[in-house]
Amino acid sequence: MAKHLFQLSPADGLKVLPRLLTLAAERGLFVEIVTLADTADTSIDLAKQVAAIAAIAAAHPNAIVEIANEPWHPTQDPRLHDPAFVKVLADLVPGQVPVALGSIEGGDGYAAAGRYVTWHSPRSNAADGWGHVLELASGAALVTRWRRPVISDEPVGAADTLVPGRRDNEPARFAAAAALTRIAGLGGTFHYEGGLQARIPAGKELECFEAWSKGLDAVASMPEGGRFLTSGDLQPIADVSGARAVFGRFFDREVWVVLVDPGVVQIDWKATWREASRAGLPGVLVVRATRG
Repeated sequence: MAKHLFQLSPADGLKVLPRLLTLAAERGLFVEIVTLADTADTSIDLAKQVAAIAAIAAAHPNAIVEIANEPWHPTQDPRLHDPAFVKVLADLVPGQVPVALGSIEGGDGYAAAGRYVTWHSPRSNAADGWGHVLELASGAALVTRWRRPVISDEPVGAADTLVPGRRDNEPARFAAAAALTRIAGLGGTFHYEGGLQARIPAGKELECFEAWSKGLDAVASMPEGGRFLTSGDLQPIADVSGARAVFGRFFDREVWVVLVDPGVVQIDWKATWREASRAGLPGVLVVRATRG
């Protein structure tokens, strides 16, 4: 359903949802269904709509559910501004379906009751435009706090034209954002202007998407788990210089280091640590080290 971006009635959305999920499954894709959007201007039985979508999702193993996009937003029914009410709706979703209440900027209650958490990371334009990339590191604390999957669900989007604090058109920053998202322990979303109207990326949007994909590929073989490290945490392992910011993820016998916006990089490994591999992209350098 939607009203402000495009016209899609709740009934029409429900009608085509099973086919969408089938098409996605045939292509190896999962779909996050956002059940409620623009509800302040839509006459609808919220519980009935969520229950209908929940039943469809339960029949398709590639479906996950977010109850509302920014439930606290003025475009939403005021009842959704109360996490307790959204929790009642989330309880309509069968237990085998991952469910989130909605992005957690509106209050901790939207995180506490979900099976996963959605987060719209700050869209800072600080640090010469790299602020929104660096802000992703703060998501690591959310994973620790809530002890469930946290998805960076709507970060700064790609577009042909730079709109500070909303859209970026620099592929290097998307490569770095993707790698840092994973290092921080988050799931990630590629957000882009054309996607609001289901357009396939082209031009700068495509360049940013390809860079974002390569950033994910650079950390694709990193194990699950581990502990997030800031530059200070890395000091017992290595002295690292020559980048805008440095973060890492520590495992028992290996460490992954992400250097954001690298220049002339210098890494001096300590004790028994030895570099095992590195992947360099415009905007980010990913280094893996092991210890004997």
